[in-house]
Amino acid sequence: MNSIIPKVFMSYSWVCSDGVIELAERLVNDGVDVILDVWELKEGQDKYAFMERCVTDDTISKVLMICDKSYAEKANSREGGVGDETMVISPEIYAKATETKYLPVIFERDDDGNEFIPAYLKARIYIDLSCDEVYEDGYDKLLRNLFNKPERSKPKLGKMPEWLNEESISLSLVRASIKQIQSYDGKNSAKLQHITKKFCADFIETLISLTPPNDDNFNENLLKQIDATKPLRDLFLDFIEALIVVDSNASSTLGDLFEQAYNKVYRIDGNSYNDSDFEFGLFSIWELFICSVAVLLHFECFIELRELLYRTYFLKGGPLGQSIKSTNFIKFRYRSSYIDNNIKPKSENPQLYCLAADIVSKREKLPVITTNTIANADVVLYQLSEVFNADEQFGRAWFPRLYVYMGGQYEDYQEIWQKMISVRHCEKLFPLFGVDSTEGLKEAVKRNRDDKRKMRYPNSFDSAPTILSNIKIEDIASLP
Repeated sequence: MNSIIPKVFMSYSWVCSDGVIELAERLVNDGVDVILDVWELKEGQDKYAFMERCVTDDTISKVLMICDKSYAEKANSREGGVGDETMVISPEIYAKATETKYLPVIFERDDDGNEFIPAYLKARIYIDLSCDEVYEDGYDKLLRNLFNKPERSKPKLGKMPEWLNEESISLSLVRASIKQIQSYDGKNSAKLQHITKKFCADFIETLISLTPPNDDNFNENLLKQIDATKPLRDLFLDFIEALIVVDSNASSTLGDLFEQAYNKVYRIDGNSYNDSDFEFGLFSIWELFICSVAVLLHFECFIELRELLYRTYFLKGGPLGQSIKSTNFIKFRYRSSYIDNNIKPKSENPQLYCLAADIVSKREKLPVITTNTIANADVVLYQLSEVFNADEQFGRAWFPRLYVYMGGQYEDYQEIWQKMISVRHCEKLFPLFGVDSTEGLKEAVKRNRDDKRKMRYPNSFDSAPTILSNIKIEDIASLP
């Protein structure tokens, strides 16, 4: 609620006094304190002195100059304030107050549609109340001006794009491919396929180039380089959105990218290695995979999400040139404990459940990627890993390290499952679960076992929720 009452003085030619009084009364009814000569001046008072006093009064925020033919003529001939039928501001009085105090209000136009306005006000933006067709729109603009409530407010100042800080690497090739996809006209699918493949290759090479050397400063450089990947990661998210917009095969492209990235990251030249050699790459793939799911969930790309998760990945069995093995998306979960075993104890918050999860939770890209949406996507990956029986194939389920960063008590907060009370929403989820009926959906949901002892940190009381933590099985599809 606006606590400041605007106070205005109205300068006008008495030829249009009826219209001015009507406007003044309406402004007063709308909370504007109007100073008008017919209300304020008494017999024997000096009109000219009254007007000059109002113009220079600091408590008066605006002077409304009601411009019609008579006003413009008198102001231009410097008759303001001296005739019997005028309360017109002359150039001399105009010069005694700041420019921002004056607001021309057009009350009349000539036969050619030109506004009547004093010569010294020609360059000023005005309010138009010259006819019935524009009066209401003009009056709204006048009120917004007086109360300083513009129709279009300047947006809140954001942060400088993080990619402007890129120093050691160039993201120009990756960014150029995204722009090409965004401008795709749908006419040449082969061209689009070429661009997406080029993006994937450039993206993977750029990511690998950020890998810190495994030297004495590895711990410090690892966190530094993870931080440096955010502009690249954000471009990757823009890439996903671009694929969705042009209706490209996002799931196939993303699946192939993750497969290629994993096989290039999980390799080493030589005969020996330490797990820390792959920490940067595997961490990055884990974060990228979770964020990809968050984007697909946000845009309700349920068909694409199922295809991304319910596919066979051919990934290397080890870093020393071992042959590829068929597996599933659970392989992309973050398995290494290096960050938490070696860096977290010396960090500012050694009590964290997981430092790696804490890092990811803070890397937002509004409006789609927030702490909550990242955590929700991580939990959905766990839930669907059981629905798809992926944990049985690989032997271990997807552990949602970020579940502790969701709101509430880790239950009753996942909108995607809460909405299953609606038949319409259930039908939208059929492709995700690979079913064609609500009964099939219920059976699939049950595979996400309600075993709260399994998905929790060892020292945490709360566990990651199951789908049925959000909705009872009998409530699914109980409403239209």
